[in-house]
Amino acid sequence: MTTATINRINAALKAENLPIYICKGDCYFWFGAEADAPANIEDFIGSIYSNHLRDLTVEEYVAHVKQGVADFERENVVYL
Repeated sequence: MTTATINRINAALKAENLPIYICKGDCYFWFGAEADAPANIEDFIGSIYSNHLRDLTVEEYVAHVKQGVADFERENVVYL
């Protein structure tokens, strides 16, 4: 379990090929989408309302993002 920092979380998200990054807001942390990410994918990843990142591990943040990406993909299925 790795202690969370913004840099560690963003590096872990990049290592998992997730087009998402974390940013600090005022008393919360939010997730944004990289330029090459599908439109509106970040809307499926809830913000973390806390003054610090230590409440979760890096692995837990990555799992949170993966769940949001899975929700996005399930919602945006294209039927041929």
